[in-house]
Amino acid sequence: MRKFLAALFSLLAIAGSASAQSIGSVVSTSNCRPEGCGLMKQGEYLENGIYRLVMQTDGNLVLYQIEGGAQKALWWSNTSGTGGTNAVIQLDSNLVIKRSDNSTIWSAKTTLSTVANTSLRLENNGALIILQDPGTSSTVVYPGPVRAQTQSLGSSVGTANCRPEGCGVMKQGEYLENGIYRLVMQTDGNLVLYQIVGGTQKALWWSGTAGSGASNAVMQLDGNLVVTRPDNSVIWSTKTTRSAAAASWLKLSNTGALTIDHGQFPGQLTAVVYADPNAGGTPSNGGGNGNACTQPQGYPVCIGRGSLAQQQLMAYGCTISDARRQASMWGASWGPCPTTVGTGFGSGSGFGFN
Repeated sequence: MRKFLAALFSLLAIAGSASAQSIGSVVSTSNCRPEGCGLMKQGEYLENGIYRLVMQTDGNLVLYQIEGGAQKALWWSNTSGTGGTNAVIQLDSNLVIKRSDNSTIWSAKTTLSTVANTSLRLENNGALIILQDPGTSSTVVYPGPVRAQTQSLGSSVGTANCRPEGCGVMKQGEYLENGIYRLVMQTDGNLVLYQIVGGTQKALWWSGTAGSGASNAVMQLDGNLVVTRPDNSVIWSTKTTRSAAAASWLKLSNTGALTIDHGQFPGQLTAVVYADPNAGGTPSNGGGNGNACTQPQGYPVCIGRGSLAQQQLMAYGCTISDARRQASMWGASWGPCPTTVGTGFGSGSGFGFN
């Protein structure tokens, strides 16, 4: 009997120290432990109904649908084998994956200009969202497997947004939205940017692929935005291919500008697919190249000019005005950083890029 109890207690101890550990359906920056705030460590997961978001021991953050004892991967960060140990939701609303030395190896690129208590939430429909208090700002990381005829993907889609269909994909009926602007991958195969005011919508730009059999718009690692058929054949392209493969993001700004960011830093290499409509002009047909600027010029800008943490980047644009707009979005000043830095003052913008 004594041996039986000892064996039972041993099994219970093993079960209690199992690597998999539920932390509920929400993780927030207000959830603090000795390791930090807003953490999901290896083996920990969020769960809600039949859905489970797991920070795996291989470094991959994966959302599963679990039914009948079987699990199906719906979305993942594609960071397996990178040494990732923690998924972290930050006060700036960005979801990141970090190594044990606190270096960032992946980001959802969901940074907001405001800093507040922020939560990563797994909804009971499988949607994965980021909510910043007091609930006025929310970002969709994954919209859930059960989709309406039309479904918002937030204001950007990138090569880090992976689903079974692929990475960086906008399917028919899905759209990006930011303020009064909406980029829709329509069921007729056309990719169209609309301005929506007073319940009416005005087409500003389109790919010209209606009736072509197109099913997806895809943001590729080479910086090229393409429209493809179900067999993955490309029927339209922005012709914005870069020589190196890197994380790429198709972004719809709140001014209606449609741009492609390619590289380590947001906006480091930016192609303008459609410029700010407030600058004037008429509706444009993509006409095979999306009216894209394929060779934007780079201009040096400085973040935190004069401070010890100053950082020089390149702002890219088809025109100086486009590049200046990009620099303004970063809070950067025009021109290169000074080679000598004083120690009596600082003018940093208060943020950095992962």
